[in-house]
Amino acid sequence: MPNINPTLNVPQARFLQLPNKFRAFVAGFGSGKTWVGCSSLCDKSWEFPKVPLGYFAPTYPQIRDIFFPTIDEVAFDWGLKTKIYESNKEVDLYYGRQYRSTIICRSMEKPQTIVGFKVGHSLIDELDVMNKDKAQQAWRKIIARMRVNHPGLLNGIDVATTPEGFKFTYEQFVKEANSTPAK
Repeated sequence: MPNINPTLNVPQARFLQLPNKFRAFVAGFGSGKTWVGCSSLCDKSWEFPKVPLGYFAPTYPQIRDIFFPTIDEVAFDWGLKTKIYESNKEVDLYYGRQYRSTIICRSMEKPQTIVGFKVGHSLIDELDVMNKDKAQQAWRKIIARMRVNHPGLLNGIDVATTPEGFKFTYEQFVKEANSTPAK
């Protein structure tokens, strides 16, 4: 791996160092939530080459308008290049001509359609703009996609979302996590 020095602020750098299987970066507008999530995907492509990755947004227009431009910029920051397949909703990551990974992008509008593929790590963007029940359905479907077996890979999910009150992210990452001493 070449010497990579990505552009991250202190909270973003700390987030990427968390060892947890499920991590949430909850912050306000313009705080770099999608940037840090895309950084995590790029980091995984360096650490686990050829392992497919996932990106999930509330709608397909958000994939086009938010994720595609951000992953292109972040990948460059991580020494990578992108090849974006808008019609397939996929992004390939390369180091020069060397293939690193594919990011499969899906909408969470209809959680029941998140089927038929497997990934090793995922980013869920703006999860809390959805209602709690739909977010929970999407979460469960995305967990079911985390089936790539690779030595040293912890199949995990990163959530990057704006705080929208006591919705799914609060329930999953604060209330549920604090419900037992073992968590």
